[in-house]
Amino acid sequence: MTKLICSLFLFKTISLVLFRVLALELNLWLCIASPLISVFVLLVFYKGGVEKSRMVLVFLLDLFLPIIGMLSVLVFYIFSRKVSDSEFEGFIVDTFFEKSYRDYSLEIDGKIASINQKIVEKWEKLPTDLASYGEIFMSGNNQLKLSAIERLSRTTSKESVTLLKMALKDPSYEVSYFANGALDKIEKRFIDHIHDISKSISLYPHSSDLLFDRATAYLKFYKYDLLDGLTSQRFLEKSLYDFLSSIQLNTTSVESYYRVIEIYYLKGQYQLVLSFFEKAKNLLCEKEMLYEKALSLKTKAFYYLNQKEEYYQLVTNEEGRK
Repeated sequence: MTKLICSLFLFKTISLVLFRVLALELNLWLCIASPLISVFVLLVFYKGGVEKSRMVLVFLLDLFLPIIGMLSVLVFYIFSRKVSDSEFEGFIVDTFFEKSYRDYSLEIDGKIASINQKIVEKWEKLPTDLASYGEIFMSGNNQLKLSAIERLSRTTSKESVTLLKMALKDPSYEVSYFANGALDKIEKRFIDHIHDISKSISLYPHSSDLLFDRATAYLKFYKYDLLDGLTSQRFLEKSLYDFLSSIQLNTTSVESYYRVIEIYYLKGQYQLVLSFFEKAKNLLCEKEMLYEKALSLKTKAFYYLNQKEEYYQLVTNEEGRK
């Protein structure tokens, strides 16, 4: 019995080496060669006088529980690794996996290329400037509208948000549905950005730059008008708090002073616009553009406070500068 098992193991191992030399597929050895070798060896031993019952038992075990075959593969694997790792790996990959994997890869690559080509073809029809998108949403081409929505969803500009809001009113349910989804994507990017800055602030609570960045994000989110009224006001309050905190840490931040004036104006707190302008006037003069913007808000604040004499004086001075 031992001699029979050893002979099976030896012949199976030798056959594996032949398959390696002939570069045949491993699955052919597993499915065809290995069982045939078992039959051949058993017939030889049957003629040599081995009991039929033992032969049948060994054959059934080798067929349904191929321990000898697996042992041959293991020994061959270990031997091949010692000779050349790369060669044996090449045998396994090239003969057993390469064909099916290569076919699968080509199929997947073809599908991806086809999808990318369709996307490119659609995007090539779209304009590069945001202003031209209005004409697309006024047209009756829904496919072009959907492609435009997809592109706009990848940006975070206020113009993109405005155009997507226009698409919300489209008579096509599909267009309005995808426009709403695009706005949700932009909103999520804003929220994620704010969360990321907040995590950094928790590590560096005395960083005026991080506070300024979060305040700017809050204010930008507010101006995009993506939130309901109450939440929108809360974001404006958060922006004001962060800008004031940033100023406490960095008293020379000209833009922070301007943004505080702007937020007071947006909140309708016109008296605070005037007082904060006077507080920051000397600093604002360092940046002419921000000074002009702040002065314009001061002029409007005088108007809404019904201080007409001051209002007309500022308007006259502004016209004189022009």
